[in-house]
Amino acid sequence: MAESYRPTVLFIDDDRDILTLMDYVFSEESMELITRRTPEEGLLVLAERSIDCVFLDIHFARAPEGFGFMAAMGGLAAERRIPCLVTSAMDSREVENRVMALGARKFIPKPFFPAEVVDAIRTAVAAHV
Repeated sequence: MAESYRPTVLFIDDDRDILTLMDYVFSEESMELITRRTPEEGLLVLAERSIDCVFLDIHFARAPEGFGFMAAMGGLAAERRIPCLVTSAMDSREVENRVMALGARKFIPKPFFPAEVVDAIRTAVAAHV
């Protein structure tokens, strides 16, 4: 019997608590979740794996900003049509406009409800797969 396809989501955030929460939430989903704490680690995953959606915190305390990640993945995302959803605790129109101009599919301000994130990811994956 053929195994059903499980979309893969790359979730990048430097907050361990959020990553732990999302690991728990996704344990009930029919999607595989890969978590990373820096944009650099995320780019390595993109180079090595087939990813169906990226969820990215745009601001990082100890690593280069997520804007650099979005610029770096721009060509790859366009080629493979990988949707990128972005979050930030800096809920401003300027941040939202900037990430949308870089190709984000959606901006979700922090704090967010996990169900909101899962729904947005499901929608993005459905459009991608």
